[in-house]
Amino acid sequence: MKDTAKLFFRGVRRWLQHDGPGLSAAVSFYAVFAMAPLLVFAVLLASKALGPEQARASAVNWLADMVPFEMAESLVSIIQVKLLAGGAWWANLISGLVMIWAASLIFVRLVIGTRAMAGESIEETRSEFHRSLISRGIAILFAIAVGLLICVVFVASSLLTPLMDHLPVGTKTLVSVANAFLLMVGGVILMQIVSSHRLPKRALLVTGGFLFLAFILGRLLFQAYINHSAITSAYGVASSLVVFLIWIYYMACGYFIGAAVCSEIESEARTKRDGDGEEGGRRRIISA
Repeated sequence: MKDTAKLFFRGVRRWLQHDGPGLSAAVSFYAVFAMAPLLVFAVLLASKALGPEQARASAVNWLADMVPFEMAESLVSIIQVKLLAGGAWWANLISGLVMIWAASLIFVRLVIGTRAMAGESIEETRSEFHRSLISRGIAILFAIAVGLLICVVFVASSLLTPLMDHLPVGTKTLVSVANAFLLMVGGVILMQIVSSHRLPKRALLVTGGFLFLAFILGRLLFQAYINHSAITSAYGVASSLVVFLIWIYYMACGYFIGAAVCSEIESEARTKRDGDGEEGGRRRIISA
């Protein structure tokens, strides 16, 4: 337990040293713009299987696990999916491409931040995306994959709701655990993909557990804060966007702290491995 606490504090220190709060703010800023196109993309796809109203209700229920229900309804209403669905095909195509491109920016920021937690240069990572068409293509594919994943979540939750209603644990609890699990798996996979070298399994397992607990505990604390805060009355109709921005900032902080903890474990393992190698080399020299 003591070693775990030390590891966590070392991760937080690394997060602060590499401007974790600033990187988290950048991700949350882009996420505000990226979430709208991702939700539009997901709802339009889900509406083919569920119908427009059911797809919209599924989007609200999904968001309501992270922000209050009224704010989730407001966020989905702001998106104005009907306007996009009623346009000409070529206008929809252009709008879709622009939105997917905007959504890909969040992937770029996550890559930059993840590598920064490992001590790599932010400028080098940023220039890699600017000069490489492959990197830009991967970012766009990531945005499309996220939209498809959200669509699958919408459809699955709607189809499974009648079955979950009969379970003793409750639908909201299952949805919250499922969202936490998806974020945990997605975060771990992202860290492994964007890292410039292979990460140890122990680092990924510890980081995954941290991300899961961070989401569950953060959700409970966040809901309690919103219920007792005057932020909704202070910002009026814009409160839903403000609350969403705060929540995304929290999740971005949790992800980058997890990436910092992962880098601490990887660095510790590499130091131990190098030390064992040097010790083995000295033994061979002495025996010779």
